[in-house]
Amino acid sequence: MSRDKRDDARVRDDRDERDRRRYAVLTTVDIDPAHLAAGSWRHDTAVFGADFTRKAVVRTLNLGVDRQDGSSTVPLAGDDVRLNPFYVCTSCGGATADGRPVVDQSQHALTASLARSTRASAHHQLWCPRRRLRGSGEEQGAGLDVPLLLAHELTTEAVRILLPASVARAKERLASFTAALFAGIAARYGGDPDHIEITAASMPDGEDRDWPRRFLVVYDRLPGGTGYLHRLATSDGFREVLLKAREVIEGCGCLEKGLDGCHRCLLRRVPPADYDKVSRNEVRQMLDELLGADGERWRTSPVATTQHIPMHRQAESDLEVLFIDTLREWAGLPESGASGDAYITPAGTHALDLRLTAADGTTLSWRVSQQRVFDGTRPDVLFERVDAPGPRVAVYLDGYEFHAGREHNRVGDDADKRTRLRAEGLRVFQLTYGDVKEWQRHVRDTGHAGAGPADPVWEPYGDQARGRARDYYAKVQGGLPGELAETVWVNPAVQLVEYLRRPDAKRWQWRAEAALAGFMGAGARPVPLLPDVLGEQIIAALRGGTTAGSRGPVQLFTVTDHSGLPLVFAADGRAKPPAWTGIVLLDDAPGVHVHEEAHKRRWRAWLYWSNLLQFLDTGGGDAVQLTTGRLAGFPVETLAVTGGSGVLESVRATLAVPAAGEARPAPAEPAPSPQAATTEEPAAGVVPPTRDAAWDRIIEYLDPDEPGLLALAESLAARRVRIPEDGYELDENGWLAELAWPDARVGVVLAPRPPEGEGEDPEAVDRDRAFAAAGWEVRPATGWTADDITDRLDGAPPFGGRERPGRPDGTTTDNGQEERP
Repeated sequence: MSRDKRDDARVRDDRDERDRRRYAVLTTVDIDPAHLAAGSWRHDTAVFGADFTRKAVVRTLNLGVDRQDGSSTVPLAGDDVRLNPFYVCTSCGGATADGRPVVDQSQHALTASLARSTRASAHHQLWCPRRRLRGSGEEQGAGLDVPLLLAHELTTEAVRILLPASVARAKERLASFTAALFAGIAARYGGDPDHIEITAASMPDGEDRDWPRRFLVVYDRLPGGTGYLHRLATSDGFREVLLKAREVIEGCGCLEKGLDGCHRCLLRRVPPADYDKVSRNEVRQMLDELLGADGERWRTSPVATTQHIPMHRQAESDLEVLFIDTLREWAGLPESGASGDAYITPAGTHALDLRLTAADGTTLSWRVSQQRVFDGTRPDVLFERVDAPGPRVAVYLDGYEFHAGREHNRVGDDADKRTRLRAEGLRVFQLTYGDVKEWQRHVRDTGHAGAGPADPVWEPYGDQARGRARDYYAKVQGGLPGELAETVWVNPAVQLVEYLRRPDAKRWQWRAEAALAGFMGAGARPVPLLPDVLGEQIIAALRGGTTAGSRGPVQLFTVTDHSGLPLVFAADGRAKPPAWTGIVLLDDAPGVHVHEEAHKRRWRAWLYWSNLLQFLDTGGGDAVQLTTGRLAGFPVETLAVTGGSGVLESVRATLAVPAAGEARPAPAEPAPSPQAATTEEPAAGVVPPTRDAAWDRIIEYLDPDEPGLLALAESLAARRVRIPEDGYELDENGWLAELAWPDARVGVVLAPRPPEGEGEDPEAVDRDRAFAAAGWEVRPATGWTADDITDRLDGAPPFGGRERPGRPDGTTTDNGQEERP
């Protein structure tokens, strides 16, 4: 029970309203998959869909007084929240209103009447024996007061709406979409449905427990529901609500006054605290994405549940925004020595101007941008110095399920692409969802006693080994040993910002070497080898065999860190101080997923070590990010320690990419040969012709996951093929070509994506038929070669003058494919 003073509770002449406390409230929605009704659907072109259930459990949790001091965040129902529980006396049932009872004066120094009114005893009933208890605060407080959260539980009907990626990006868009739904529901069904509520919720995404699915849940506040929401649950019913929402916001009189909304349209059910987040333009953009101009884009398909809607694009897009938002929050902390100005680019991506101040007072400025394409790979975030020349920093934000999981095991390809970027002079950092989320929690808990993760991958060995690393850093390289705790054994996100603050390649090389030297304090024993047997011994170590040899100047180590990740590294004593080579190896065979959590931890450690060891090449060594699937083709002879020119130098030669600061080599031939012209990348020693910058702008926004699209575009750009129209729409139906040359009626379209359980993609069939009827020749990227498109643009007939491929009866379709019914 709780009590309040009558004089405080009533309204009196000396003030107009009561004092109100603000409590933190969290609404959670739990839906048993067995209780989902039939009829779930998904949008065909957007990450959007809906489920309906008559048994959703909606819990409203009162987390205590809403304050930011004195408490750390904890994960609850997919959100990071602060708990300030109420405390209840086990003797009388009296409850505090402001959290833990506070003893602010010594009880022995007070009279009996004053002691009864102290803050520590005010919540007790008058007859409670503990009200008069004299003693320490511990005797009066936590020992006999029980911490509680308050909860209200409701079982009712609900429509669960999977948010499109654009909505999940920002609180402003979420508030705007919620306001539009309220407006559309009221306009479509009439009256003011004040028994309908909308709340945001998140639920785990199947096997990928790291990344939740984000929903809006429309539910009925009356227990059991009123049968009102089943009309909204259908695809047609939802489309009508969105169309009505568009009518409301475009027909309201506040539009002529230049307002972003009013109580008659968007703001009718919005809490006052969210008024500034609701935007008419945001609503317009979201409705256009889902409906098109007249509803023509609204095409849906049935699914078992919204859990079957692919999420990897939304998850990775949201992870980018989570990283940039956390970077901006971190830059705003006084102790960060940084500042950041965020903005949205004309292309709709998030960007940031970041300024960092080093310990010596120097300030570095970086431009932070999203989704920049480099040679067939697209880093999620790119950092570029704007105040001075310097290396660009490419950041990959990886979700386990989409990079190393059972269905999307592409770690070998990731390693190849990122090695190529390092060869081109970029620094590459790889962060996981767990890294970014933990960093965000740390940023928001700054100043509180929040505990970090238990046994993180960035603490690869024990205290004795860390002491050995500090000794090496201090004695051999002359560095301050305390720097390693701030730059090496830290969250990779923290390591990234520390590098941005002081991108001194030599100092980071020393730190990477010290981190490897630390293994000697963990019991690692080197095998001294002569250079002529070093290559075969490295391969033997990588394959899990034993190494042996006579005494030599190179010390070879084979170790395993606390995450179970194997590392093979060598210290070349022929240089003073030694030059270090480090190889991190991840097993990517299909069987590794039997022990999922162990493999996931090794994968995170593999990324962590690759981030750190990339600086070894500054000191004449090598760093190799390797998987067991690539081990058979690993050219060990290219390592500097085995007498080669170095791994990155070898890759540069293969790609004809000069090292930083070097001039490009002269072309070996006046013009590339026809054979070389058909390859995706120029041969070594051949300088590709300078391409139009307009191609760079087009390639930057192409989908890197579309098979063959980036490679085809790069090849066309290298040939200086004239600039296409990107995102070309054929007619009023909006049939889309990724790249199009309208005068030649040639286009590149997306590959068909049949819905689950079906053999064809009906939308792709209709699209191809529409283009063919208009006299176009369109194919997916994998169906074109650069020669084909060049021939078409030069006026050559399709198929080089040959007849189109046809069916056994000799008939053909306009696009050379078998006609479908």
